[in-house]
Amino acid sequence: MHDATPRADNAHPANLMVICNLDGNMPYPRQFWQTNAGANLSERDAKLHGSWRLVSFETEARDSKERSRPWGANPNGCLVFGSDGRMMVLVTATAREPGNTDEKLAALFRTLMAYTGRYRIDEDRFITKIDSSWNEAWNGSEQERFYKLDGDMLHVFTAWMPNPLAPGNPIGRGILSFRRD
Repeated sequence: MHDATPRADNAHPANLMVICNLDGNMPYPRQFWQTNAGANLSERDAKLHGSWRLVSFETEARDSKERSRPWGANPNGCLVFGSDGRMMVLVTATAREPGNTDEKLAALFRTLMAYTGRYRIDEDRFITKIDSSWNEAWNGSEQERFYKLDGDMLHVFTAWMPNPLAPGNPIGRGILSFRRD
């Protein structure tokens, strides 16, 4: 008997989103879907697939629980999870000026975060093996993020770590909220 279950690694690229994600509903009654990365994704995990628009970016201090918006009230950005196991993220501060001097170019770099790589899902977290990043030190590393899906909202949390955006680098974490695009 031939298994007619669609697989991302043998599907026509034009049909990939229909096969793997139809507005968050799986078009076939299967518990697991397989991607090029070889990871089995549950129906819940497959709901990450698609484009997400950044709504907010905050940092939280572990000791005080104080939250701040280091890149302004309305930062720009998006996060994309492909059904092929690749993700991409780009986040920038609210107000940025074109870089026509060394000082302005440095300010642009300090208000940017972008990377891409292959991801896998493990319960309430996704782990990305970075293959290209705005920060060369991240290339080849694994970045772990915790997430929570709430309808059309995706909340992403970094692990607790020294906060490079706060004076003295106190222990904190980033909290990013995205809305399905």
